[in-house]
Amino acid sequence: MPAGCSSPHLDITQWLLILELDQYTSLFQDYGGVEEILHFTEVDVKEMGVKNAGHRTRMVSSLKALAAKYEKGQY
Repeated sequence: MPAGCSSPHLDITQWLLILELDQYTSLFQDYGGVEEILHFTEVDVKEMGVKNAGHRTRMVSSLKALAAKYEKGQY
């Protein structure tokens, strides 16, 4: 999580709803916010139990875009 943040900027459940992949909420229940998984790869997501390749691609693409925004200080 970025320095100075006391709570997640984007809740995992909200993120999955935005992606229309909320069926995976239970797989990510151990994480408080998307900031905790920004650098997950497709392999990481697959190992968590996301079997659908298209869903993994959507998740990882979103995480890469969010990571880039965080690195530029846009969050």
